[in-house]
Amino acid sequence: MTQPTFNLLDEPWIGAVDANGMLKEYSLRDLLVRAPHLRALHDDSPLVIAAVLRMLLALLHRVYDGPRNSREWKAIWATKDGFDMARIERYFVQWHSRFDLFDPEHPFYQTIHAAVDKQTKSVASLLPELSTGNNATLFDHTTDVSDVVLSAEEAARAVVAAQTFGLAGLCNPQLQLNFTDSTATRGMILIAEGNSIFETLVLNLIEYPAEKPILSSATDRPAWEMEDAYAPDREQPLGYLDYLTWQNRRLLLIPETNDSGRVVRSIALTPGLRLDAAFLARDPMKHYRVDEKRGHISKRFSEDRALWRDSAALLRFKSPEQQPPAVLDWLARLAEGGRPVLEDHYSLRCMALGMASDQAKIDFFRSEHVPLPPAYLKEPQLVDLLTKVLEAAENTARELWKASSTMAAVLLVPDEEGGRSANPDDVQSLRDTMGAERRYWAGLEPLFRETMQALPEQTIEAMRRWFGWLREAAWATFEEVSEGLGDTPRALKAVVRGREQLAQGLGKVLNFEA
Repeated sequence: MTQPTFNLLDEPWIGAVDANGMLKEYSLRDLLVRAPHLRALHDDSPLVIAAVLRMLLALLHRVYDGPRNSREWKAIWATKDGFDMARIERYFVQWHSRFDLFDPEHPFYQTIHAAVDKQTKSVASLLPELSTGNNATLFDHTTDVSDVVLSAEEAARAVVAAQTFGLAGLCNPQLQLNFTDSTATRGMILIAEGNSIFETLVLNLIEYPAEKPILSSATDRPAWEMEDAYAPDREQPLGYLDYLTWQNRRLLLIPETNDSGRVVRSIALTPGLRLDAAFLARDPMKHYRVDEKRGHISKRFSEDRALWRDSAALLRFKSPEQQPPAVLDWLARLAEGGRPVLEDHYSLRCMALGMASDQAKIDFFRSEHVPLPPAYLKEPQLVDLLTKVLEAAENTARELWKASSTMAAVLLVPDEEGGRSANPDDVQSLRDTMGAERRYWAGLEPLFRETMQALPEQTIEAMRRWFGWLREAAWATFEEVSEGLGDTPRALKAVVRGREQLAQGLGKVLNFEA
């Protein structure tokens, strides 16, 4: 039987949305050719988008052998017509076979040595959204015994994501083999997002090679260029490109051909390279809070806290307590002095991609986008103002929390005779049922985006509007909650007490003075 082929340079497998909102899959070559005219990558899984972006960046860094400084970066950015396809084509000709998903010697992002033990698993093992092993079911009810079949393009996306977001966990209890976390597994991946795939990719082409964020040796290269990506067996990457394409799993797709074409049902899968803990805590695409005792703590997704609420922290480049993503630090350096690379009105955004996980179990995937006006990259005082904006919102939320607590306490024990008061756990439970904070935050994001955009040019007016919006949001939320309590004497008393509490609190935290 003829060995199936699926070359990622020629076959469509990467989803992208064009300027008209049309979704289509592209080959690697077509994606780079059309990059200026495509709005963004698209996939149901944020993990796939992040993993493909990291792979594309490693490819472009290698093709351009840089950019080695701001001058080279600006030259790439200035070519709005797109990438240097002649240069890219020369690279593709040289490494064409290494991009074949089913190549008999060097299958892309895989190794033929993964099949040595002859043990195979369902291809579902590559899909964290399915219920396999100890993964909880996220999006469906597929189990290990289900006959999961992936098309070649689905398998390609799954392999790239698995190498980038592999979770630690048990692999083979008989052989005492355990998987380790891959490079991007814990914490959110932060990407500077432009108005097209071309702009997004160039924005994230940080200076290379450089001492930071990862020291790159002369032997640094992406995994597909290596004769054996797992040799030497190492815990420290050869450099930034090795890191971006780190092979966390030794895996091999076992292809078949049926009426639908090339498909994959099973794989060989064992642990791959184990990354040194120091590098796991220094991913160039993550934001870290630096703690004296615990070291670098990556920013992670929270089920009940949107990323925009931490916008100011992301932009604190000079703070010793914060380590921003390398791309934001790089763009801030480009913005210093001389003619600005990005005009203040440029629609720059920060895209956060990743998952929230508890050890070897995934809780949820998430993709978030927050505005990032270029002015904030070069004017630290704007970040200070943004901090005040966000602090005012948090303080207002606390006052709403206090008012809700007061209402809950009165509802539970209307008269504190004999010194009796409501049980704190009961107060918390009833307050959570009211959902005041959740309702309050839900409506603020679009108002925050407007405020962040307006602050650089309309500082006082934007701040005054924001404080007014916070007051309106707090009272609107309070009235919505209080209406649901009914009109019994006890409920009316609780509402009166809560209203008094909120009025007093808002008077303290929303006293804006220009």
